[in-house]
Amino acid sequence: MPPGNAPGNGSSARSPVPAPVTGSIVEQIRFHTERGTPSSIIEALEIIHARNLGGTEHGRIMNAINSTVMRTLYPSVQVQLPPYDPPLVHMYSVILREAEQGIYTAPRPNSTDYLELVLPFLSMYPGRSRNADGSRRSGTTERLAPPESFLAALPNLQTAAAFNEDSVLAGYFIAVVYEQTGRTDDALRQYSHMWTSFPEFFPAPLAIARIMETQERDEELLPLLSDTAARFPDNPQVMRQLALAHYRAGNWAAAEGAIDIVLERNSRNAEFLLMRAHILVQKRQFLKAQEVLDFYTSIAPASIFHQFLRAQVNAEGFNNREAALNDLRAILQTPPTAATAHIYNEAMLYAIRLLISSPHTADRTEGRALLAQLLNDPNPPPEVLALALDDALRQEKLDEARLYLNRLFAQRRSFQDVLAAVALERAQGNTQAALAFARELRVIEPANEEATLAYIAVLIDSGAANAAVTLLESRLAAAPSGSLKSRYLFLRSRLSENEEQAQDDLRASLFEDPRNLDTLIALFELHHQRGDSQRAVHYLRQALALAPDNPRLKHYQAEYARIPGGGF
Repeated sequence: MPPGNAPGNGSSARSPVPAPVTGSIVEQIRFHTERGTPSSIIEALEIIHARNLGGTEHGRIMNAINSTVMRTLYPSVQVQLPPYDPPLVHMYSVILREAEQGIYTAPRPNSTDYLELVLPFLSMYPGRSRNADGSRRSGTTERLAPPESFLAALPNLQTAAAFNEDSVLAGYFIAVVYEQTGRTDDALRQYSHMWTSFPEFFPAPLAIARIMETQERDEELLPLLSDTAARFPDNPQVMRQLALAHYRAGNWAAAEGAIDIVLERNSRNAEFLLMRAHILVQKRQFLKAQEVLDFYTSIAPASIFHQFLRAQVNAEGFNNREAALNDLRAILQTPPTAATAHIYNEAMLYAIRLLISSPHTADRTEGRALLAQLLNDPNPPPEVLALALDDALRQEKLDEARLYLNRLFAQRRSFQDVLAAVALERAQGNTQAALAFARELRVIEPANEEATLAYIAVLIDSGAANAAVTLLESRLAAAPSGSLKSRYLFLRSRLSENEEQAQDDLRASLFEDPRNLDTLIALFELHHQRGDSQRAVHYLRQALALAPDNPRLKHYQAEYARIPGGGF
């Protein structure tokens, strides 16, 4: 079967290939080989096949060169390559063999042979051990040559570029040298020149995007990759980089679509399987996430990220706190490396959050000890301050919470931080301050239900019942079954005109979410006020299981414990 473009080869935006006006078949093959674009490589291979030159020395070495360049620069282009059978003693064969070993073969002094000047650079080309989607091949490591090696190759590449302006290879390799030796602006200009000169040359925009990412030019990065993906919709190298960009930006929906395309090509891509599982966890689709994690376990060794995702699935999907803590403790027992420090820190915070919300005293003590260690840092990161603020609010240590909030606002002012400010001001009875923060939430994220819930709660606190009812009823009508509807029903119970109506709303709220702490406390207080100790203790027990450190609940627990037959 002759080589050629296969459907979905990833090179739809092809550069016109200027065939020589005159020249022998040998010269045509060399022209297309030196040009080095996907379409010109395919053209050279097709000529060799059509003229039945695959058995000749020239045909064999040109097949070997073109196949090597295709596999190295364009692994995502789907094309049937000829058998790799270069002549043993040919100069180019030596260069290719040495390049495979990572050895740079210096060209002869004053050489004018374009391929002799260019091909040795394949020995230090970053990513030469990559799969079709750009991921690293299993069992390989990527060791970059030192900057001085790249610089040593630059004069030969510049000489080659001067010989042949119709080739993409030397110009592209020069850009790679610039990038690897810190000449970022020169690299961007050179990559852009290659992209303009050779519109089918997709490695150029991918390299530009890679530099943009290191420079945190997110406003330019995603449009560039989106445009490149539109030109090369079936190219897994392009889709891989687009998926990574969306994933790192937290654009879960866009990332998910691109990740699916990559996994369709290679369902055993461990990196992208974990990304897929992470997005499913973010979407709270825990059963699907567990399926992906199980498949990952069958094809790849356990990793710290895999363990962390499994902990989240156990804790939030299956309500299995102990299994989650076992996963997290396994992570925390291994000292972090530079590559795993970020996940290690996230796992530490997640473990603390689980521990301090545990119904077991020993867990809460352990969690607060770990949190105290992190707070010993003179300048703890905002994530630590936010966790300390949340714990102080949980224990109703409001003055302490105020200190953490002030320190947090000195570093950032996220939606969650302002939401905590609403809770603190409400707890201290500062209705106007709470209302100001609630309004700020609606400016930060107008569509966020948490902002609406907080705003309605503060309206009720401030006595603006009519405004609260209007907004609440519209949101309640649209709320899906579950915890969100439960929270709106709880708020409506606060607006009820009589106790029976309030009780109906509270029962409906509890039906939607049996773990709604506000509803459980309200039902306890309702039955406590009625003197129905049996029902009051029933709800108090459930509330204490969710908030064992709540001072008000502990007070009532002590009160009932003093009553003979009080249930504690």
